[in-house]
Amino acid sequence: MSFLYFKYLPLALIGIIVLIYFFMSFNKKYFSVIEKHWFFKQTTKNKLSNFFFYGFLALSLFALLDLRGPVENIESNIPDQKTIIIVDSSASMLVEDVRPNRYRKALIMARHFIKKSVGHKVAVVLFSDSQKRLVPFTDDLDLLDSRIAALETFDITSGGSNIAQAVTESVQYFKTNADNTKNIVGNILVFTDSERNDENLKAEIPDGINLAMVGVGTIKGGPIPIRDRNGTFRGYKKFKGEVVTSRLDEGYLKSFSKLAKNYKYWVALSYSIPTEEILGFFKKIHLDHLSKGTTQIRPVLKNFLLIPAMILLFLSGLFSQAKTYLLPVLIFACMPQLVKAAPDSANLLAAAKDTAATYHYLLEFKEGELKRDQKLKLAEYLLKAKKSKEAKTLYQEQIKDFQREETNVLFNYGTSLLASGEVGKGVEVLHGLKTKIGKDDLVTADMIKTNILLALKQQKNKKKKDQDKKKKDKKDKKKKKQDEKGKQGKKDQKKQQKKDNKNKKNEQSKGKKQKDKNKSKKEQAKDRKKQWEKHENDIKKKRKMVKIPAMIKQILNDDRNLQKQFYKTKNRKKHSPRDNKDW
Repeated sequence: MSFLYFKYLPLALIGIIVLIYFFMSFNKKYFSVIEKHWFFKQTTKNKLSNFFFYGFLALSLFALLDLRGPVENIESNIPDQKTIIIVDSSASMLVEDVRPNRYRKALIMARHFIKKSVGHKVAVVLFSDSQKRLVPFTDDLDLLDSRIAALETFDITSGGSNIAQAVTESVQYFKTNADNTKNIVGNILVFTDSERNDENLKAEIPDGINLAMVGVGTIKGGPIPIRDRNGTFRGYKKFKGEVVTSRLDEGYLKSFSKLAKNYKYWVALSYSIPTEEILGFFKKIHLDHLSKGTTQIRPVLKNFLLIPAMILLFLSGLFSQAKTYLLPVLIFACMPQLVKAAPDSANLLAAAKDTAATYHYLLEFKEGELKRDQKLKLAEYLLKAKKSKEAKTLYQEQIKDFQREETNVLFNYGTSLLASGEVGKGVEVLHGLKTKIGKDDLVTADMIKTNILLALKQQKNKKKKDQDKKKKDKKDKKKKKQDEKGKQGKKDQKKQQKKDNKNKKNEQSKGKKQKDKNKSKKEQAKDRKKQWEKHENDIKKKRKMVKIPAMIKQILNDDRNLQKQFYKTKNRKKHSPRDNKDW
């Protein structure tokens, strides 16, 4: 844990000292004036407020230095693949042992690879005695195709093959374009006839570079034809008076496996194009790199300074303005209790009065001193106290003549019947009361209707609950019987299993862990594959949507013709001795 801009720490310290000194001087002058004119001294609360504010200033300035944690390596996805296509332009590539010849066959395969290379950024290199980079890394298929098509009429009647040097310089090209030179990744695809001029095979290829070579030609080989600009045949190339025969050296292709960790080669004949195999080789290794790619970061830890700074600022404001906030906070805190207090007190008082009256009537009822109207009042109190059965009994004893009884007594009697579960009788009493009052008392009629509907609904819910309970009890009993039968049958099996499981327990746990580990790896691989396939499909859709205007096609054609004069990869001078191979 350290500051990213530690070099500015002295400036931060100076800033903190200056700010604190300024605020302290201002407060000192301010309170000296207050004490002089109004005789008020600085309070402890104000001093604490200033102290917390100074702490806030200090932490805020330290946060500007950008506090970071130690370096951490995190996994990151590797971007699109970078591929360098190297095409051999030595004279031996004119041999016609494959159709139309080795050189044009290599160009056909290069163009086919580019059309299929979804998710690749491709650079094109031409090499003979030396190498020439034709196109830097790009995913512009039309530009790449145009540049390679321009090579078909390129004059390659002389020039040797320095394959190792071409590969080495291509690796260097990866390094110059990489953000992290220690972790270089990419692909090199070489089209060559493996006719070598270099005696020693030396090349340093990092482990992150995948090397693929396509040998163009046959082991039998053939002579190198020489033609003029018009395509007229002028004979075969000779060396020291003898016709040169160029053959594919497969052993030389195999020798590159010692230089590159990830290496594979193919031999292409007249009617074979190994594009899919090459793409599969690159893709497999690229998907592996998706899980291995790492990026170094330093986590930002400013919050360890800013959070305490905000707390100190809050405390500073709280101490400086405590009186301002005190009254609203107290009112807000006590408001819910004040709102609840009024209705609760009224209810409590009414309940206390009812309880006292009920207790008084019960004592007199015990002594046998209650009159009929007092007994009916006691029944009403009991009904309010949810003692519906006791209230029902009192009403049944006192009601003799239904037609002469008061409306409220009959209403309470019917309600007590409903509450005690005698819905049928209660409905009958209330219905009779409704008939008795007719249309004279609509309020009571509505209350009767409401009570009847409520009682019927409660009865229905109760029946449903009882039925559900019976079903559940029946199901539980059945399950209990099955469990008892199963337990009885499993007792002997468990004893035997315990003996067997003692030795196998550790092995199973290890196997499970390994299985889960392998499963997680497989799932990660599947996810990476799906992500890459989705990425490829998106690129394909974009390419289909793009149409090249006629003007751009004309520009590409002009560019193709212009580039021909720059494709020079031969180092040999006109009058140099001919003792060395130049094919």
